[in-house]
Amino acid sequence: MAASGTVIAALRHRDGVLIGADSQASDPIALVRWAVTKLRRIGALPFVIGFSGSMGSAERIFDALDAAGIRPNQLDRKARFQTYLDGLLKPEYTAAAGRSANPFQPIPIWGLAGACIEREARILEYEASGDSSWHEHFHAIGSGAPTAYATFRTLGGRDLCRLSERTALLALLRIIRTTIGVDVSGVSDPIHVWRVACTGASELPDDEVNVNLQAVAEWEQQERQALFAADGLTPEPPA
Repeated sequence: MAASGTVIAALRHRDGVLIGADSQASDPIALVRWAVTKLRRIGALPFVIGFSGSMGSAERIFDALDAAGIRPNQLDRKARFQTYLDGLLKPEYTAAAGRSANPFQPIPIWGLAGACIEREARILEYEASGDSSWHEHFHAIGSGAPTAYATFRTLGGRDLCRLSERTALLALLRIIRTTIGVDVSGVSDPIHVWRVACTGASELPDDEVNVNLQAVAEWEQQERQALFAADGLTPEPPA
């Protein structure tokens, strides 16, 4: 199946992890786009994962994770859980790597998860090679990842992890919103966000996301006004 121009970003804050994604898939050969849901909670666990790249591979991995029936106690040991998850994902990563050798299907796959492991909210990445690694503060995958990382650093970098969930949500939405604005050919609204804590995981309702996106737009406008006011000017409305 086709590739997905994507940004999936996960940000730790003082109460857990927020993980968000755009919702567009695109086929670079057929030149078509469509809406997809890139983040899913696995079972009833505090474990949310999303993928960039081949949507077919992503669906097969989601199915494998659901079928595995991961138990809550398997999240009690960080190294053991990582090894177990590596084993579940390796077959599809190996198959995707083989397909990427085909010039008509150069579609590797990356993964990003937020989960409560060893009673602490954590961020776990799966690279296109199938290797996995933990990230302490923030990580982004997909075609929009460079823009997401640049925005993360501009807003404060790892210091954002000191924020409350409410304020960290504004930072995460600004990161994803900026990425969509810059990488318009590959990523698109709407934005979906999950909160992950050791008490559980839940998807933010659309109205909550939209209210906070409006707050982000006002935040950006205040910055523009302050910049232009230094020269006695008023900024034009954003395009």
